[in-house]
Amino acid sequence: MRLSQRFALLSLLLFESVMSILGLLFLAFNDGAPEVLIGLGILPILTLGLAFGAWRNWPWVPIASVVVATAITVLLLIDPAKDIYFSPVLLAPMAVAFVVTDSRTTIVTALVAIVVTWLRADSDTPYLKVDYAICYAFIAGCLWLGRLILEQTQQANTEALDLAQTERGMAQRYAQEAEDRASSLQTQSEEQQRLLATVAALETPIVEVAEQVLLAPIIGYVDDQRAAQLTDRILAAVNQRRANAIILDITSLSNVNAQTAQQLLRLASAIRLLGSSVILSGISPDLATTLVRQRIDLGMVRTAPTPYAALQLAATL
Repeated sequence: MRLSQRFALLSLLLFESVMSILGLLFLAFNDGAPEVLIGLGILPILTLGLAFGAWRNWPWVPIASVVVATAITVLLLIDPAKDIYFSPVLLAPMAVAFVVTDSRTTIVTALVAIVVTWLRADSDTPYLKVDYAICYAFIAGCLWLGRLILEQTQQANTEALDLAQTERGMAQRYAQEAEDRASSLQTQSEEQQRLLATVAALETPIVEVAEQVLLAPIIGYVDDQRAAQLTDRILAAVNQRRANAIILDITSLSNVNAQTAQQLLRLASAIRLLGSSVILSGISPDLATTLVRQRIDLGMVRTAPTPYAALQLAATL
């Protein structure tokens, strides 16, 4: 379970209250020193008040808890002038600082506690012995270093979390942009297909100019793709309208070559398979020259100079 800083502070203050009450009861029945009894009597009241502040999430409670623990410890719970042995209670303030504050407060609390103790001590007190001082300094340094490592780890985790959230937001934004772009491209593609279909229909309108006679003017450039589209549209129109003849007017055809001529012949052959006659009108001199040079035989395809002449020819079929 992950513990929050607020929960740790509240738990520590309640734990201090319980321990001080137990210590007060024990020393009260074992002739404890008056100043110690006073300190243990004051400490639960202060820590319970601070616990209420921690529950209300008051921001100054962590520092106040360290100050209270330090003051009660060095002024009431230990007596450097009378103590025969080094009291481990002196370690309590920096332990409290380690749990509820930061590395700087931890080391400052350790220094304040030992300096005040030295100022109150006599020359022969155990608190001034070198070995005790070294042990105290070692414990204080370990707590400071441990707290510093925790802070750096927490900072690294926070930075990693912020970076992950930033990258996640960027990824979501890029994904949304890609989705919007794909949707836009899909819409543009559909619109382009509709426009191409409209243009194809406008380029080659198939109209009925006489009874069962259709006229299909072929305009512009004809490649393999457009030739296939023209074939499909013209064959569908011939079949649906039961046309006896269809006039393919190529007056405005832009590309005149052997490939175009072959495409026209394949279209005418397909129309004839449906039982309709094919009349080509508007053959240009260039196309005629190409047909002769390539020795392309129009076969059963009739020709006429103009659509009007082709219509007159269709009337005789």
